[in-house]
Amino acid sequence: ICAYFEITKRVIPALDSLIASFEKLQEKGKGLQKVGRTHLQDATFIMVDQEISAFVDGLKTAKTMLLQN
Repeated sequence: ICAYFEITKRVIPALDSLIASFEKLQEKGKGLQKVGRTHLQDATFIMVDQEISAFVDGLKTAKTMLLQN
């Protein structure tokens, strides 16, 4: 019960705030290229908003999993 309270009252709102911040950053990064990295070596260029999108998707998945359990 205590864990549920902490998750619903603190963790979920913090995740929502973090997701919103990353989504704003994602908008700012549209059209910007960066060098991709793989195994500590340069790789194909990717867009900054694509990279941030991966973080947003991961956070949304984590939030969904927390709410389901």
